[in-house]
Amino acid sequence: MNPVRNTPQHNNSNQKQINPNTPSRETPRKYPQHSTLLIAAGGGIGASLRWGILQALNYPGPGLNQPSLVWPVILVNLIGCVLLGTILVKDADKRTHLLIGAGFCGGLTTFSTFAVDAAEMLRDSHLTSAAIYTGISVCSGLGGFILGRHMGHLLAGIKIT
Repeated sequence: MNPVRNTPQHNNSNQKQINPNTPSRETPRKYPQHSTLLIAAGGGIGASLRWGILQALNYPGPGLNQPSLVWPVILVNLIGCVLLGTILVKDADKRTHLLIGAGFCGGLTTFSTFAVDAAEMLRDSHLTSAAIYTGISVCSGLGGFILGRHMGHLLAGIKIT
């Protein structure tokens, strides 16, 4: 039995009323199954690139850090935020959003490593370093996204308002 939405044509008090904005079991999935493959492919490439960048820049790994050695994590997160802002423009198609946005940028960036590094600094009483790292990470991520969004609009020929 399908619930009837509360509309003027179907206002039957004997049937269950539901919010028209609530998805039902009959609602098709938002993304087809191939979308998962796009995200997985992009994520695998992004995570591999992150690992390569962190290794090339001698990042010791989360929880093994010194406060001065976390800049490679800031760098990969900044790169990912700029790229994400660039592709999330009005004219980018859904597959691009899934492959590069959710997949590649999701694999490249690493909030969990940032969180472990900041928590380790706090545990080791590097309060100033933890505050600076957190501030730089959040501000550079937001700033990078905004910069990338402006770049994306310029590349797509969309006037920035």
